[in-house]
Amino acid sequence: MEVFNNKSLLNKHAFLRLHLHHAAIGSWPCNNKAQKPVNILFTVVECDENDNSFILDIASNKVLQLKKNCSYFLSCNRLLHWKLSSQLKFISIHFNMEFFYGFDIFQNYPECIVLENPCFLENLFILNQTQVELPVICKINTIIYQLTDELWQKHPINSNIDINNWNNYKNVIEYVQKQGNATTKVTHLAKIMNMRSDVFSRKFTNDLGITPKDFIINALLRKASDLLSNPENNVKIVAQKLNFNSEYYFSTFFKKQTGQSPREYKQQYSLNTK
Repeated sequence: MEVFNNKSLLNKHAFLRLHLHHAAIGSWPCNNKAQKPVNILFTVVECDENDNSFILDIASNKVLQLKKNCSYFLSCNRLLHWKLSSQLKFISIHFNMEFFYGFDIFQNYPECIVLENPCFLENLFILNQTQVELPVICKINTIIYQLTDELWQKHPINSNIDINNWNNYKNVIEYVQKQGNATTKVTHLAKIMNMRSDVFSRKFTNDLGITPKDFIINALLRKASDLLSNPENNVKIVAQKLNFNSEYYFSTFFKKQTGQSPREYKQQYSLNTK
């Protein structure tokens, strides 16, 4: 008897991480531009026939007209213009799917996707349940993995991850994840790697497909978003926790990166959407 152990699958599976940031059902009338560090699965469950709500992808100038029983996949770090009416009711799930901290597999996904009458639509309504049990969590995970498979069929995601390349920067990635804040500079990371800053920047970009500066910014933005989502943290506390010089500098950074002020972002995530 001979057994084949797929070590490549096991290695990659060990690194794959699903992080759920936000799951809600409700309405949010708005007309603004925003860029978020998370992937969004946005599903319309109620709207009038003549509703003119839409999502505009700024980069491609693609307009997504929002229709009942349709889901929309919006990949992370895309600048979008949201126009939602007060009559439109939606289910929204925000998540990251990563092989390594700060490197979402959808970060270079080429377009926003419309899914008409998706097969997982019925299961989305489990978000209405006030008592969260393990089966509910498993169903949400299943929806996201099912969505990932469907998106891969439309545009194959680069899964040829060189684990050795990533492992070479393990100390740097862990430093940014655990200790990174507004004072973190590329020179700090280069020092960890015992390299000159220019050499480190060039190698990091070539090996991981992102500049170390952008990696630091993305990680800082993600930490800020997570902290703002916590109702116990006001904007001043978040600025202090991330070591910004002042609340003003934090607000300027956050709005530049997302298109929303921290207060607007916090208000959106603090609403009782039931």
